[in-house]
Amino acid sequence: MNYSNDENKRQIRILAAVFFAGVILNLCFALPALRHCENTVFAQTGKINPNIASVSELAELPGIGPAKAKAIVEYRQGREKAFKNTGDLDKVKGIGEKTAEKIKPWLNFEQVND
Repeated sequence: MNYSNDENKRQIRILAAVFFAGVILNLCFALPALRHCENTVFAQTGKINPNIASVSELAELPGIGPAKAKAIVEYRQGREKAFKNTGDLDKVKGIGEKTAEKIKPWLNFEQVND
């Protein structure tokens, strides 16, 4: 195959332009999302306390999402230190043993000093 002719060079330039345009568009859409993630407790520390975390923070955990995060927050309302360990999350509807084990590396159950 001969890549030295003008038609092939033109096609390569078009492909390169399309590729770089795609990269630039991806960066334009990804950077705002990345900036949002940098400001969360989860992003800063790598761990969150399910006894005090917000719905949006809990929703960032793998396999959790807005609905399960809301269920965690609703379960802990009116209960002081509702979760002492990962196993306690089994009490929340929609969260089983597998999900609790999946998010275990990102949880911190230490007491918070007010």
